[in-house]
Amino acid sequence: MNALRLGIWTALIFLLNSCLKEEPYKPSADFTPSLIVHAYISSDSQTMAWVSESSSILSKITPANNADLSIKTRTSPIQNFVSSTDGHYTLINNATKPGDSFIFFCNHPRASFAISGMRPHLPNISSIDTQSRLNPFVGGTLNFDLKIKDSAAIKNYYRLYVEKTVVEYIYDYKDILIDSQIVVNRIPIFGKEIAFIQNDYNKYNSEEILFSDATFNGVLEDFSFYTSDILIKTLKDRPLKVTVKVENLSRALYEFYNNRNAHIWQQKSIIQVPGSVSGNINNVIGIVGSSSSFQRTFRLP
Repeated sequence: MNALRLGIWTALIFLLNSCLKEEPYKPSADFTPSLIVHAYISSDSQTMAWVSESSSILSKITPANNADLSIKTRTSPIQNFVSSTDGHYTLINNATKPGDSFIFFCNHPRASFAISGMRPHLPNISSIDTQSRLNPFVGGTLNFDLKIKDSAAIKNYYRLYVEKTVVEYIYDYKDILIDSQIVVNRIPIFGKEIAFIQNDYNKYNSEEILFSDATFNGVLEDFSFYTSDILIKTLKDRPLKVTVKVENLSRALYEFYNNRNAHIWQQKSIIQVPGSVSGNINNVIGIVGSSSSFQRTFRLP
């Protein structure tokens, strides 16, 4: 009897397996691509923008080189962005200055819009110093002591990060040094300030911190943080310098950075379910934001 039951179950399993087959993925016919625009009006000599179209899952985002982008400031006529490959657009002669108002224009077959904004004023950094310290449970660290003077008349939103420039060594398959190259990467930063403790962004990314002036509006604030990154020569590379960067962001860009990185940490994509990250452009994915930045470089021994 047991043998008969075993035979019946075996036959049923083989029958079910013969009925199953793997169906290839077919993109939904109802999917409609959305326009994606990222434009950052900054202090760089060349303002950059990226335009693309969203795609269904398992497909690559498609660069869009057929958009017309331009910008007009309070003190200059309309300037057109120049299109290059892979959806990149460049404003060669950046005429925007801190405190300037501007209008950004985009014309594309899928969407056209105009966004008004103003470049924030430069961060008022009174001083910034570095020193080596021994932090409990961490070991030797490079500490940064920054004093920022905030304006009481304006609500400000900041982004802070540190970049390390190194000579990276290149070896062949026999581990013989054959070349080197200069590489710039962000390094992790940590601190006990309120900005580090209260800001959700730092739960997802330790390589920068976003914070508003809510806790020190209009006063001089001491801001200390450190990095435990390796800053001595190794067989892999030789550190040359670290650069502290403080950016004053438009509110739209500040909120987009926070939402984007939390979403990527959870969903691995800004357009993936349960919902895409929205910026300040109606019916378009992305952001038109602006910033002004301060930086200070410290050479390493």
